[in-house]
Amino acid sequence: MKAMTLSVGPQDLDGSIVLSWQGQIVAGPEGSELREKVQQIMKGSRNVVLDLREVSYIDSSGLGVLVSLYSTARAAHGSIKFRNLVKPVMYTRPHNIH
Repeated sequence: MKAMTLSVGPQDLDGSIVLSWQGQIVAGPEGSELREKVQQIMKGSRNVVLDLREVSYIDSSGLGVLVSLYSTARAAHGSIKFRNLVKPVMYTRPHNIH
């Protein structure tokens, strides 16, 4: 599995901090690590852009992480924007188990 990394880039034109995540956003340590790191950075800058260009997979728990970050930013009177969602989201219905 590809290592998870979060890198901090230069500020956007509007002064937001740009973060780039590489890896997956899934249940377990990957999602928790992303949430913790972004929340820590948001203590210093309420406006964040999260670049997801290098994200290989997001499961339902990963979507929950992104929604949680959005809610956290709004509660702090800040914002989080998601950039470069390049792969389409596909919903797969689980097969009925009898």
